[in-house]
Amino acid sequence: RSRGRRAAVRRRPRDLRRGARRTAREVAALARPQSTLRRLGTALGAVGRRPGAALDLWRLYEHAVIDGRTLATALAETCAAAV
Repeated sequence: RSRGRRAAVRRRPRDLRRGARRTAREVAALARPQSTLRRLGTALGAVGRRPGAALDLWRLYEHAVIDGRTLATALAETCAAAV
């Protein structure tokens, strides 16, 4: 019996999906407008609940820095070409 296209779909384990949802909630909590100390407390709370959050948050920070630099370079080149 042929399974068709469905056979090619690979599902992630349930615990990985939960981890992704948890990380999304942690990032959403950090993105809300709040004071620096409150943001620090939110980050420490996330790490206290799930130590792996420290690695997730660090990777997110690294990607943000790299993406910011890439955007700045592209904008500078665009502005230079426009002038």
